[in-house]
Amino acid sequence: MTADPALGSYLSGSVGGPYVSSNLALYGYGRNNPATLRDPNGRVVPLIALVWALVASAGGGAAVGGAVYVGRERYVHGNFEGVTAGGLGESMAWGAGAGVALYAAPATATVGFTGLAAYNLGPRLYNYSDTSPEEQRAIQFDTIAAGFGVVAGVRVAAGRVTPAAAAERSSGDLNALFDAAVARADAARTAGATRGVAAAFRGEGEIVTDVSSGAARQTGQTPTPLHPELEGLIGTFRQNSPYPGRCGEIGCLSQELWAGRNIWGGTATTAKIRGASNPEHGMPEAPCITCSQVFRHYGITYGENPR
Repeated sequence: MTADPALGSYLSGSVGGPYVSSNLALYGYGRNNPATLRDPNGRVVPLIALVWALVASAGGGAAVGGAVYVGRERYVHGNFEGVTAGGLGESMAWGAGAGVALYAAPATATVGFTGLAAYNLGPRLYNYSDTSPEEQRAIQFDTIAAGFGVVAGVRVAAGRVTPAAAAERSSGDLNALFDAAVARADAARTAGATRGVAAAFRGEGEIVTDVSSGAARQTGQTPTPLHPELEGLIGTFRQNSPYPGRCGEIGCLSQELWAGRNIWGGTATTAKIRGASNPEHGMPEAPCITCSQVFRHYGITYGENPR
């Protein structure tokens, strides 16, 4: 036993634990080259992910900057004769910097870009009627490009969630999910069930709940039919629980799949169904080895009672 909840969840099998051999494959974690790819404190992988995100942002920004430069030359001058390697490189460099800034600090980057655009375009728009047709086309293009840039920045900034806000929202979602699982467990006990597990799942839509097959039969209900997609997946596992596919969690996923909804990346939780005097009623039940492997396949997060 361990007082560490993360380690306890791992050992209990909620994420496969030692029952899934890949969890123990340190050689595989080192991408089959542990002599070179070392991660002594477990922080290398997150760092690599951050570096790749910054590289991708810079690359995307550079591509946009280059495309805007070439498009501007074509719109303003009517041809590509003014396109130069130096001008293209400078635009791509500015685009790369803007991409990284937008990823790292979207709100600040958007405010800065808006101020720069206003500073650049204000006087030009004021004297628009006194400029040449070519300069007017340049002003038109720059105004439209600036508008797109501001809108994109606002959308990115609005969609970015701070770590604290994300944690608070995640906790609230998990509270609602666990409440739904407990409510389903209470309903099953009221209907006569004295054993089994209730589950709740949220994917792309509303929360769905279900109970294990045994609990459903105790209450006179027909268990949710196992969806063929899940049946085929479970059949590929080398190791399964004694009753694979009969858990409440799988029932929830089957409901979603039968309804044609996506289950990838969802969240699930559970609550035990016990008799009236049993204090374990409503407590979370770690997923079995079969459910753990299904969750791993679909990227589903299992969350225990967050309170």
